[in-house]
Amino acid sequence: MNKILFEPQEFNRLYNCNNFHIEEVPLEKRQHFYKSVILIVLTTIYYILYVPCIISIYKHRECSCYKILLFMSIADVCNLWLLGYVHGYLSIIGAVYCSSPTFLYVTGVVATALWATESIAETILSLNRCLIILSKSLEARLFGGWRTYIWLSVAFAYFALWMLFVKPVIFTSLHFTWSCNPYAGYVDDVHGDVCEH
Repeated sequence: MNKILFEPQEFNRLYNCNNFHIEEVPLEKRQHFYKSVILIVLTTIYYILYVPCIISIYKHRECSCYKILLFMSIADVCNLWLLGYVHGYLSIIGAVYCSSPTFLYVTGVVATALWATESIAETILSLNRCLIILSKSLEARLFGGWRTYIWLSVAFAYFALWMLFVKPVIFTSLHFTWSCNPYAGYVDDVHGDVCEH
């Protein structure tokens, strides 16, 4: 996100659509209707299954591991929206980066940051669970009461840093995926300019 906010020239070099024509690949080759419908249906099922899990986790939130799990589930539900519903819709309409550059860039920033946040939260949860096995007193000192929220604030800070400083993945319906190359399927990133972090 820092490129779009603080380095507009570099952003323009990496993400410019001025000399780019999305019609080079016909719409029919960019649309994935059946895969998208399956993805949207599965996402709906996942949300339905997630509700009782989140309720159960919430009921036990006094335990540090459940606080971390609740944080992870909120991040996962947010990312599931992007990687399920938004991905499915964009594949139905055949969207590529230059068909909606700002939306796809911001969506990619959020999806990338949420993925990183879940990853660091999983690491924190692993540390918490290992400490409970090795030394309950050390776990209580590091994660007891409000201290868990300090760990979660680290995960949230990680989210903010990834949003600001990491190049995002960008959705492309051409390959039904997210790629660090916004022009995937149109222009190959042979020099690694776009995909380097």
